[in-house]
Amino acid sequence: MGKRAAVSEGPSDEAILLAQAQATPSVVTKDNLEGEEVTDGDSGTVTHTKPGKVRVYKPTQFGYKAREIPATNVTAALKNGFLLNCPDCGGKCGDGPNDCPERPKRMYRQCPVPQCGKKIFDYEQKDIDAAETDAADPMAIRDDSYMQSTPELRTKAVLDKHMLLIHPNEASAAGILAPAQREVQRV
Repeated sequence: MGKRAAVSEGPSDEAILLAQAQATPSVVTKDNLEGEEVTDGDSGTVTHTKPGKVRVYKPTQFGYKAREIPATNVTAALKNGFLLNCPDCGGKCGDGPNDCPERPKRMYRQCPVPQCGKKIFDYEQKDIDAAETDAADPMAIRDDSYMQSTPELRTKAVLDKHMLLIHPNEASAAGILAPAQREVQRV
């Protein structure tokens, strides 16, 4: 009997991603300089070429997150642990924390400024025991008030900070005060 050739399992995710990057067309934009003030009096067209984008999944402290990266950066991204498909659902889920059907859903607040609408997602609360690494140290201050946080309190704190930094007029109108302003009011 003759020997059978080994059956390959198909290309790896890395090979697929590299092929996808090579096949991604570049983005070309042209700027017409007619009527623009130029130094030598000539006019013309300037052409800009940049690489196309490829969707990959970036490792973060909260799991993998979808990102669009330039096709020329695929090799570096693969070396840094980026993946072709979402490791949770195996597919191409969206950019947001709640877009993957296999990931636990996270609570969020939305910025009330109509032009913004940014979603502020609650971060995943790690085990409280993980924060108590210095439990044996008699000099460590144990403050349980921070351990009693809720998704509502955490997202409100982050949204208040967002409002103060990005929308200071709206924050003032809503009565959101910076910590320094709160101290002045107490005195």
